Amino acid sequence: MNQESQLSTNHKDIDFFLKHIVPLVVTYSKENKKYTGVYTAFILSVRGRWFFITAGHCLQEIQSLKDCGYSIEKAVLLDGLRSSSFHNEPIPFAIDKISRFNLGGFKFLVQQDH
Repeated sequence: MNQESQLSTNHKDIDFFLKHIVPLVVTYSKENKKYTGVYTAFILSVRGRWFFITAGHCLQEIQSLKDCGYSIEKAVLLDGLRSSSFHNEPIPFAIDKISRFNLGGFKFLVQQDH
């Protein structure tokens, strides 16, 4: 495989990966301190319902910061990582409407319906 065709293949692989990754960016504040956390995630659609999937350690960090007195100022999803993304601006994410629970060692977040 020549270098040009290898670059094209790599670009397709990266584009496929970025198509499925939707990072969650959370801005926290406590007194005069600010902190921004970026959490790798993806969206899974099943029968018309969307599920936000991320790792347990991401959920633990969010909870730990809240337990330490940080409040969440803003949470957004980034769907603009690809050049052909549908959303080039961050998408607001209602993290305050999320419930957390454990099932068989797995951690889940569930967004409450309106």
